[in-house]
Amino acid sequence: MDNTIFNLTASLLEMLMLCGVLCILRKDYQQKWKLLLTAVSMAAIAAAADKLSIDINTGINVILIAAVLFACFHSNFLDIFFDVISGLMICQLFQLLVVFICNSVSPTFFVQEANIYISLCIMAAIIYAVLIFVKLDALRLYYHKYRRAIWVVLLNFYIIQAAYMYNWNETNTVEESVFILILVVIATNILLVYNIVVSKRQEEAVKHQQQLSDTKEEFIKRMAEKQHEFAKHIQLIHDLSESNDSEKALQQIHAYTLELIAAKDKNQEALVYSGDSILSTFLMKKKEEADRRGLQLSTIIRDPLPSVPCAQNELIEVVGNLLDNAFEAAEGLKSDKRKIFFEVGRDNGISFLQTINALPENSALDQAQMMSRGYSTKGGALHGYGLSNIKSIAEKYQGKLEIRMNYEVILVKVLFP
Repeated sequence: MDNTIFNLTASLLEMLMLCGVLCILRKDYQQKWKLLLTAVSMAAIAAAADKLSIDINTGINVILIAAVLFACFHSNFLDIFFDVISGLMICQLFQLLVVFICNSVSPTFFVQEANIYISLCIMAAIIYAVLIFVKLDALRLYYHKYRRAIWVVLLNFYIIQAAYMYNWNETNTVEESVFILILVVIATNILLVYNIVVSKRQEEAVKHQQQLSDTKEEFIKRMAEKQHEFAKHIQLIHDLSESNDSEKALQQIHAYTLELIAAKDKNQEALVYSGDSILSTFLMKKKEEADRRGLQLSTIIRDPLPSVPCAQNELIEVVGNLLDNAFEAAEGLKSDKRKIFFEVGRDNGISFLQTINALPENSALDQAQMMSRGYSTKGGALHGYGLSNIKSIAEKYQGKLEIRMNYEVILVKVLFP
């Protein structure tokens, strides 16, 4: 086979493998024509460079791939760059294992070009089988959440692998002792990633507990202020009731209570008791945020904090994501439609939390797309994890996420058994 055609097709298979790994790490990359364009472009560049005897080293290769992906997805270049590092690291590890196994069976296995094609095709098939048949939401969530800590280790990991693969390309041999050493380094890097993730999770837990403590303290202060304010109103009404002119006192009390009711309606009191101090204070803060953004948030508590199986931090995450998505949708509407209704209750033994808001004009929302990881109402690639996180939390406790809409409104509802 002509050497140029061989290099082109082999490079194309390797790039297709990388694209498959990127899709495993992030669903955001699952846009077929963009990935195919990336694979074909890089394969053509590699073949042309080989034809012109231009040596493209590992660093330049990573930058070129990241540049092509950046041109396709228009996202943060640094994020794409380290995604490419992560993808290449996984591909090289996979190739390293295949090379070692095949050379152990037959040292001349890769002398024949047909065997190289077979091995690349098998590796690509395995990667895409994982992508199609394995549920990857948990992996993607961890990668998204701890990606910056993971990237530091993976960069070191990738450099070691690249050096080893370079040695293999130059000598066409795989020393067993060197391979074992590489495996030891890989194992220590994996352990380092694990420890970093555990440390990050502990930091998040401490931070969350501090936030809960601050939220409880703020709720207690607000309740004390309301209690003090209520006591003043009662005292004034009591003083008016002791007047000698009972008819005049009754009129004054009536007028005063009407003023209180009018003031309450005008101020649209933010403090709503949900049955839980943490959730109540969180809803109060979201009401204040809605006011700042020119939105009307109405909270309906049909049953004070119905029984939900999820942890409190997960409940707050669910409520926060529900309201954030509703806020984003309502901000693009006319003033008379910038209304959001949030409701908590229990129906037929099922606890629910839901938001209702007007549907953006000329909207072509797709329910499956909205719940997919990476979808965002903000636009742009590599964003949007809110509804997907809600769905993951609900399904963790045998619940579900429902989205209903017509031409006027959209309802997003979380159900817990």
